[in-house]
Amino acid sequence: MNEEGYVVRNKARLVAKGYCQEEGIDFDETFSPVARLEAIRMFLAYVAHKNFVVYQMDEKSSFLNRLLDEEVYVEQLPGIQDGESILLVQIYVDHIIFGSTNKEMCDKFSNLMQWKFEMSMMGELTFFLGLQVKQLKDGTFINQTKYTRDLMKKFGMEEKSSVKIPMNTSVKMDMDVDGKPVDQTRYRALIGSLLYLTKQAGGHHL
Repeated sequence: MNEEGYVVRNKARLVAKGYCQEEGIDFDETFSPVARLEAIRMFLAYVAHKNFVVYQMDEKSSFLNRLLDEEVYVEQLPGIQDGESILLVQIYVDHIIFGSTNKEMCDKFSNLMQWKFEMSMMGELTFFLGLQVKQLKDGTFINQTKYTRDLMKKFGMEEKSSVKIPMNTSVKMDMDVDGKPVDQTRYRALIGSLLYLTKQAGGHHL
């Protein structure tokens, strides 16, 4: 879904008997390319400074392949840097965001990725990892309005009233021996979501 909650593409996920795999027998290690959120924010700040548009691609399908016996060589793709033009790419598992000072390089890169890896071109970047992104001529604006609303809906807090301080900070707390047991899984999910939200720190203008 996009930031308005409308479905922009349908996705299906298939796990083929992953529970039968044993570490050390069926695989030695697992790895997915994941860009750090700090790196993504730096990426957005840099492209805003350079004043070029960021686009998004999504992998149509992912598969686990057998181990390769042959040596694998990797080299920089042609056209990553062409004279003074720069192409920047960030990868998060099966999602890619990219931009260039030269629009032609973006077109070449997207065409290559769609041909080689069957990627889906999503157009200009508007929503990525809980961040809403609005690219304008006078700057790039990011916020987490949708993520926050989804979080409140998930934990049943849509109808709750907001307060600056939810309780008196001078109150001494005692053990609630008659209270209801807390769902630890739900509590940890809530705290983890709040940590992610506060780490991104609301809306920004880059």
